[in-house]
Amino acid sequence: MQFVKGYMRHLLVGMQQLTEEKLLGLLTKVPDATLLDIGCNNGVFTRQIAEKIGAKRIFGIEIDRNNAHRARDRGINIILADASKDFPFRDEVFDVIVSNQVIEHLNNTDVFVREILRTLKQDGYCVVATPNLAGIHNIISLFMGFQPPTAHVSDELFACGNPFNPDNNIVVKHFAHRRIFTALALKSLFEFHGLKCEQLTGFGLHPLPLFISGLVKSSRYSAVIAIKASKTAMPPSSL
Repeated sequence: MQFVKGYMRHLLVGMQQLTEEKLLGLLTKVPDATLLDIGCNNGVFTRQIAEKIGAKRIFGIEIDRNNAHRARDRGINIILADASKDFPFRDEVFDVIVSNQVIEHLNNTDVFVREILRTLKQDGYCVVATPNLAGIHNIISLFMGFQPPTAHVSDELFACGNPFNPDNNIVVKHFAHRRIFTALALKSLFEFHGLKCEQLTGFGLHPLPLFISGLVKSSRYSAVIAIKASKTAMPPSSL
């Protein structure tokens, strides 16, 4: 059991790095762009995103006060806010919006996607990543009668219900997952709110080793899924 837990922890840590690498690969350059990173944490990854796209102005939304201070020290214009509520920005201000594994923590995912649409410029794009409910590791857990690792049931008892989870039954306050997506559900939500899906992809295939699962591009059973969606002008009405 300890070996399994140690191996799973290794996968989780490696998966964070793999996800960031894959997200950077989805970004296309927009010289002098205005960037928004939703859930920017301490701003380290935000700076990498900004460098990749050539951003001139960098904004971040962060709910954790300590992380917000760290990100601000890295030169990011930080708004301390809940991303499931209206964003404190005017319409069509951002060329690129990125959010890495935030949407699953939100109470209102419809507001989140609508606000991305509202604050994106015409022909701007967003990249959003989230854990995959249909990930192989979740399916295996359910088959064994255990709680899927990405489906949280408590804000205080972390990762309960799965003895193979390395953090099983740790008592800690945390931002638990509220909404868990499959790839098709993620795509459907973004398209419902008026964003055009340009790419739907996946990263990792637990419990395979990272050097193998890192080659995965299919979104159906991957550990993490990501959508790249754009805001395009509606075609003129034929009426």
